[in-house]
Amino acid sequence: MQCLDRMLEECVNTEGAPICPNGLCRQPYSVDSVIALKALFPQRAEYFSNFALEKQRYDVIKDDTIRMIEISPDFTVSSRRMEVKCELDNTEDNPLMFLFDNTGTVADFIRELRLTLRILPLDK
Repeated sequence: MQCLDRMLEECVNTEGAPICPNGLCRQPYSVDSVIALKALFPQRAEYFSNFALEKQRYDVIKDDTIRMIEISPDFTVSSRRMEVKCELDNTEDNPLMFLFDNTGTVADFIRELRLTLRILPLDK
């Protein structure tokens, strides 16, 4: 907590956004992290008022029902599994492979592909 407090003091003095206090990192915190810092340090409310944090909105989906899922005795994992080969820059030297469930969504497929290729969530 003291390390974060020193970092916030430095950010107040430089009028900058909150950044990681690790000297090797120094990356800006995400909006969610800044909201958490605001909750942890209510004494710095004036500093956090410079950011548009209240415009963030979260929708919570709650499912109170329990649904029974029956699995067919004929079910095999291999029937749903898809093996995908990825290549970077048309180099077949070191292809990357990942497994994907055929019944998954396109968003799941893209997420797994980005994880395999080590593409960060905010990178295009």
